[in-house]
Amino acid sequence: MTCGVYEIWCGPYFYQGSSKNIELRWKQHRDDLSRGKHGNPKFQAAFNKYGWTDTGILVECEEHCVRAWEQDYIDANWGDEKFLNLHPVARGGRLPGRKDSPERRAALSAGQKRRFSDPNERARNREAQKIAQNREAVRAATAASVTALWQDPAYRERQVQAHKGHKPAPEQVAKMAESHRGSRRSDEAKANISAALKAYHVSRRAAKAERNEVLALFGMKD
Repeated sequence: MTCGVYEIWCGPYFYQGSSKNIELRWKQHRDDLSRGKHGNPKFQAAFNKYGWTDTGILVECEEHCVRAWEQDYIDANWGDEKFLNLHPVARGGRLPGRKDSPERRAALSAGQKRRFSDPNERARNREAQKIAQNREAVRAATAASVTALWQDPAYRERQVQAHKGHKPAPEQVAKMAESHRGSRRSDEAKANISAALKAYHVSRRAAKAERNEVLALFGMKD
């Protein structure tokens, strides 16, 4: 029995969700899809065309922080045409195009404030995420997921547009500086950074040399 965030693939389309028992949740999805009675019409249509092609566990975590992890993945993939989730909010929330009443928005806001105003709750979330992130399988799954996202040109363009013109507030800059003040990287981290920079500069020099060769054919210079 695995608790965490999972994904299901139907051909090129994928669905992400969370459960305290992922294996059982997969079975429930498959049963509903096989009967043609799944509550998500996009998921059902993709299954009807491509079938159930693959599954994966994105993150293993404690039950009390599974929704926060699911929301991170939904935020990362929301807007992708191949993303099958109907809700922009983990475990429910409004459907696209539907507006919540002021009373519902106030209730949701109050609930979130109560949750994150509790120091013990915040501490439990941080500790659970540290434990989950330090597991080798979880790190590998997270790295693979993030790598796949950034290999998509459409996703990279969305990120560029989202951050274009954005500047952190002076208070945020000061906070980030303070959080890094006095910290030192390990020898392994330094070696990894050095190797990455060397590889980057080698690739840049190779690309420049190739460009100069092409320009030289036309009697041009960079």
